[in-house]
Amino acid sequence: MLFMVLQPLDAHAFTGADRVFVAVHGRSGDDVTALDTVQVHYDDQSRELQVVGDETTSNLSIELTTPVKTDLHVVSHGNGSVRIQNMESELCDVQTERGHCVLQSVKSHKVQVRSSGGNIAGMGTIHGNVEIITAGHSRVDIKKVQGTSMNMSTEHGPLNVKAIYAESSAVDSSSGKIHIGHIHGEALVRSDTGDIIIDSSSGVLKVHTNAGNIDAYVSQTGTAELHTQQGAVSVRVPSTLKAWVQLCGSTVEANSEIAQETQIQSSQGKAVLTGPLNGGTQEDCWISATADRGAVSMKTQSWFETLKLGS
Repeated sequence: MLFMVLQPLDAHAFTGADRVFVAVHGRSGDDVTALDTVQVHYDDQSRELQVVGDETTSNLSIELTTPVKTDLHVVSHGNGSVRIQNMESELCDVQTERGHCVLQSVKSHKVQVRSSGGNIAGMGTIHGNVEIITAGHSRVDIKKVQGTSMNMSTEHGPLNVKAIYAESSAVDSSSGKIHIGHIHGEALVRSDTGDIIIDSSSGVLKVHTNAGNIDAYVSQTGTAELHTQQGAVSVRVPSTLKAWVQLCGSTVEANSEIAQETQIQSSQGKAVLTGPLNGGTQEDCWISATADRGAVSMKTQSWFETLKLGS
């Protein structure tokens, strides 16, 4: 199994940023050293460094130490895994098959990570326009992403992100559970059959699932459109939120602070609650929650309580 680590060159020790170090660890056997299984080639014209390791070699590890502002294009076959830490570049492109990928404190104009069978994890903050895609039952676990646009998806595995700060985001899964700690900006979150949990949101939030449940907190600066066909929807809001709400489901439930300002009516076999919260209007903020065949509930919750739930 091949394991590759990419890390920055010490800028104080090498002020010219004109060195690259390749360290190889492992045993190959049959009188062939691990170093013999790695090819390193530098092209003067394109100024590209190519490092190729034999993924069939057992327990082979390659450590690549390069200037911090280096574009990265990493391809791993078989079970080979990749770790990139503390790097800055215009492009960070990683592709794995069954191997895992870990990004730690990466800053790039474009971060693109794809895996057909491995997990993807993010530690620290990932800065840039981010695209993270996995297949099969692989999972995505990210601490924080920050940039202009975000696109993250899994097929059947869970997708967990503690914080997303972006102008626009798309998060989706076929059947995996999606859990987002905080999401800021314009966001579309979708899952076909998985549940969706959002502990805090600020911005324009749209959430849709066919058969999963939705649990979302909408903050003072947010609007939300939540829709499930076969599941249930639970909406949490601050007690001081000024908004216009419309809840529609087989049953609709709201706590006393919300119920006293709004009205519940019956329409086509469904319960519909509409009205203002704290005298709010559609210009202030609006929340629409619809469950075609399930229940919808809304309750007030303090921001501090959301922190305890998301921890």
